[in-house]
Amino acid sequence: MTIQAVAAAYNRHQATIAARANARTAAQWATIDPADISGSWAAGVSPAMVTTLTAAQQLAAASAPAYVQAALGAQSVAYDPAATISPAGFSGVAADGRALSSLLYLPVIAAKQALAGGIGVDEALAVGGRTLSMLTVTETADAGRNALQAQMSATPTVHGYVRMVAGSACSRCIILAGRWYRYNASFLRHPQCQCTGIPAAENSKDLRTDPHSFFEHLSPAEQDARFGIAGARAIRDGADIFQVVNAQRGLYQTRVFGRDVQATFEGMGRHGVAGKKLAGATKGLRLTVGQIYADAGEDRDLALSLLHRYAYIH
Repeated sequence: MTIQAVAAAYNRHQATIAARANARTAAQWATIDPADISGSWAAGVSPAMVTTLTAAQQLAAASAPAYVQAALGAQSVAYDPAATISPAGFSGVAADGRALSSLLYLPVIAAKQALAGGIGVDEALAVGGRTLSMLTVTETADAGRNALQAQMSATPTVHGYVRMVAGSACSRCIILAGRWYRYNASFLRHPQCQCTGIPAAENSKDLRTDPHSFFEHLSPAEQDARFGIAGARAIRDGADIFQVVNAQRGLYQTRVFGRDVQATFEGMGRHGVAGKKLAGATKGLRLTVGQIYADAGEDRDLALSLLHRYAYIH
């Protein structure tokens, strides 16, 4: 089995654990008494959810040693760990160290805040349910990732890991695809992130992947959904995927020549890609991809010219 196949199988296994835990906690949340949300949560729902999430965390963590062994085996590298993780040590608490019972009260708070905002009880409980889903999936995945990092640290033949994105990865994760990190580097993730790392003996180019290639394997509809219609169009037109995604971080509205435009601060610093290229030519203004396409309309040549001007394409 190739290293990519090993990693994909591990990722599917972890996702299955999270999905089952999510279904179970959702069923438990459904037993909440709408007339006494806090009381019914404390009386029985909370202990049940804590038990479910604890078990899911332990299952996710328990997969780490076998995964590291299989990943190294696929690279023809010996698996000789100095220690083996204890799965129970990665369960029963949240990733930030708080008790699971405290974490799992957040859906109750979310539901009550929704009620206080004037929405109906059924909709408020749905808001709490979505919060619970996010917490369940995230905490299960984090337990697995933390255990994996601990097992990599305890295995001298593992020097680092390569980030592997899941099929449903967002744009921020996609641009990190294939990056090499030291074994002890923190894993960048967001709530409900399903990405994982591929344990590696060395920084091998064979394990590296290209975010542009990942983008090209998506359907146009998937590209639009993950990068936005304008962002996906820009990438298809040749824009740098990193510049398109990063530009979303510094959005702001401004007024230029009597009209409102959307611009971004991202990349406009002295050492930024756009900052170096524009060098004050636009008085610190960098239009967003969406604004560029809005201005260009159906004039593709103009769009490409503006993408080049604002350092989205080379």
